[in-house]
This record gives sequence, structure tokens and C-alpha cells, in this order.
Amino acid sequence: MPVAKGVSAQGCWVRLLPAPAPSAGYFVLKNDSPNAVNLVAAAAPQDYGMLMVHQTRHENGMSRMAMVDKVAVPAGGQLEFKPGGYHIMLEQPRRDVTVGETIQVDLALESGEKVVASCEVKPAGNMPGKGHMGH
Repeated sequence: MPVAKGVSAQGCWVRLLPAPAPSAGYFVLKNDSPNAVNLVAAAAPQDYGMLMVHQTRHENGMSRMAMVDKVAVPAGGQLEFKPGGYHIMLEQPRRDVTVGETIQVDLALESGEKVVASCEVKPAGNMPGKGHMGH
């Protein structure tokens, strides 16, 4: 799969959860190309057996996660994958992924091209932008 020109994933990080819970990946997909792009899949073959593109939707006071077939990023635009919104679910770890390492995630575009993201693995409690939640 050729690497897409003008499209990049920036600030990628993975929130590591203990198995069997899936981990989640977040990043900014930046499209500096003259055409809109659609993200249709993701893979991390060295580290995880299955990745899915998900969106958290808030309906009737409830948050629900749902798999999405594609996510559009307009020409010259960007889309932030973040907690509470779009994100990548990483399931079926192939090895013991550890906090502090960097894993490669390939983001597949509808065009048949890919964007390569280097994602820092962070602990589950690392939720930027969220205040401390009391217990």
C-alpha cells in the first residue's frame, strides 16, 4: 500500500488498557492535499490482530460507541480523533505492549493509500483534557 502524499497523522498516542479490554488510539489526521480523503480502516500487524474505527455518539444522555465504515477529512482540513469522539480501537494484542514504547499504526484511505502513524503508548489514566474524577 503506497504512502499518501499530503496526509499525515500527528500526535498519535494509544491509551493502554489491560487485556481483554481493547486499547484506544487518538491522533489528528491532517489533510494538506487538494482532495478530500476518507479513512476506511486501520492496522497494526506487529502489535494487534484487529483495529476498528469507532465514533462515540451521545444520544439521550448516553454515550455509545459504534464502528464507522469511513471518516471524511476535507481537502486542506483536519480531524481530531480524541476521547469522546472518533478513535481507533486496538484489539487482540499479539504481544505484551508496554507503556512508554511506540507502535506503528497504518491508517488505510479509500484511495488505496496509507498514512503511517507512530503512536506513543500511555497508561490508561492518561486522559488529556479531562479533570480528576472522584472515586
